[in-house]
Amino acid sequence: MELGRVTMELDSKLLCLIRHGQGKHNPRADPRFLYHLAMVRDPELTALGERQAKALRARLRAEGHSFDAIVVSPLSRAIQTCDLLFGGGPAPIRLCPLLTERCCSGADVGTPKSELRERRPECSAWEGWDDADFGEQWWPTRTLSQAEYWPLARVQRLKDWLLARPDARLTRTPRGLRRVRTGYAYRPPALGTYRRRRAACPQGATYRTYWVRVPSVRTAHRGAPGRSYWLVITAGPERRLALVGHKGLMQCLTAGADLPSGHRLGNCEAFWVRLHADGRVCPLYATSSHPAIR
Repeated sequence: MELGRVTMELDSKLLCLIRHGQGKHNPRADPRFLYHLAMVRDPELTALGERQAKALRARLRAEGHSFDAIVVSPLSRAIQTCDLLFGGGPAPIRLCPLLTERCCSGADVGTPKSELRERRPECSAWEGWDDADFGEQWWPTRTLSQAEYWPLARVQRLKDWLLARPDARLTRTPRGLRRVRTGYAYRPPALGTYRRRRAACPQGATYRTYWVRVPSVRTAHRGAPGRSYWLVITAGPERRLALVGHKGLMQCLTAGADLPSGHRLGNCEAFWVRLHADGRVCPLYATSSHPAIR
C-alpha cells in the first residue's frame, strides 16, 4: 500500500447519520401535517417521533455503539431527538447550523438564537453557541431555488468542518511508525502480501495495521532492484461522530458514485458512512431502522 493512501485513510471520518424522529410536519394520517409543513416555524416532534427516538436509543445501546462526539442541527425536532438519544451521556454535543435542513418550507425556518435557549432548555449547556456560523438568524433564507433544494455549497462546508475536527481523527500509537526491514523486498516480511487489518463493522474498536513499502533513495546497481524499506503503521481505534439532522441535507451529503441520488433516511434511521479526506462519502451500512412503532 502507498504511504499517501494510508495517510488519506487515517484522515477519514466514520460518521453515523441519524435523521430526527417524526415531526409534526412529516406526512402522516393526520392532515394537520400540511399546516405544520407550510405555516409553522420550527415544528417539534410528534408523540410517535419521541417513541421512535427512545427505541433507537435502546437499539444503539444494545448493539454496543458509542460515540466520541455528537453534532446536531439547531432545529427543534433534531434537538429533541438528540436529547432523547444522547442526553445525559458522556459524549459532548455540539450545535452546528451547517447541519440544518434545506430551507424550502415554513417548517425549515429556525428559532432565532436569542429565543432558542428558552424554547429548548435541554440544549443550553451544549457546545457551539459561540461559533461564528451560529448567528441570530442561523438558518438559510427560505427559497425554492435549486441551490437550496440541493445545497452542495453548504454540504461542502460541512465536510470541510468535519474533516478539520481533531476529535474524529484516527490516532497513532507511540510506536505507530517504524522501519521493519531493509532489503531487496517485494513483499511484506512474513506475510506474502499486503496486509491490512481493520474492524469488520463500526462497533468493533479494533486497531488497524498497515504494511507500506517505501523505496530507498539509493539507485539500482547493475540491474538489481533498488532497496526498499518496509514500514508498519499502527493506528488506534477509530473515533466516531454521530450527526443528528434531516433527510434532505443528508441525502445531498451521501450523494456520490455509490449513491448518485443519495440516501433518503427514514425517521430515526441510523446510516453509517465514511467521509474521506478528499471529500468522498462512501456508504457502509444502515442499522437501527425503526420497525412499525405505534
